[in-house]
Amino acid sequence: MAKRRRKISPQSVERKENLVVEKEENNAIAVESFPENIEEANPALSLEDHNSLQNKLKKKEIKITELKEKIELLQEQTEKQAKDIDKKDKQLQEIQEKLVKQKAKIEEQEEDYQALRKKANKKEERIAELQDKLAEQTKRNQALQNNIYELEQNWKNFQSQTSEQLKITHALQQQLDTKEKQLKELRVCLAQKQSQINEQIQKFYDRERQIAEKERNHFHLEQDYQEQIAALQKQIVRQTSVAAIGEAHLNKWRKHHFSS
Repeated sequence: MAKRRRKISPQSVERKENLVVEKEENNAIAVESFPENIEEANPALSLEDHNSLQNKLKKKEIKITELKEKIELLQEQTEKQAKDIDKKDKQLQEIQEKLVKQKAKIEEQEEDYQALRKKANKKEERIAELQDKLAEQTKRNQALQNNIYELEQNWKNFQSQTSEQLKITHALQQQLDTKEKQLKELRVCLAQKQSQINEQIQKFYDRERQIAEKERNHFHLEQDYQEQIAALQKQIVRQTSVAAIGEAHLNKWRKHHFSS
């Protein structure tokens, strides 16, 4: 983040401008009384010299008027710049507050992300456990299917045997139906669990995209802030340079015309 410039108060700017205006007024008064002083000091001054001095003084008065107008314009520009600086300071404060809020929100979202990550890990562990159980149950079902096949073969071979054997076969068939029913219920339960896990994973991916979007917005906001600060610094340097040039020309003119 760029170093913050020292704030220029409108009061300090106004004091400097008042000092400049006061100096110019004093110079104007001196110029207005200059012909009288010349006449008192040299009453034998010729009319041509007197007119020449009058013309020079008029030109000087015109230059002074122009300088006053420039000073007034510079004063207006300085006041406008001071207002712009105050406005930029307020905007900078608002941007900093927004950045703090966004940082807190990102940290909160990071905590949520970590919590979701832990939940996802637990879900994955649960899926692994269920898959192991499913594999074990599949082996049992295969073994049961093999037993059923053998029982069916025995039932076909021994159809003529006693009713007790038929009861046993019927009981085995009921067990098979029960196991198949349990297997179907287990498959339904696993499908529901898988759906829930998929939903949680989708929410997790959505949250990751939201976090990425927040980070991009934060980057663009920080970039805009740096550009605004750079533009403001350039404007201050440019206006300061203009004021310094005007002051230098004014001092040069005073030294040239009033040093004697």
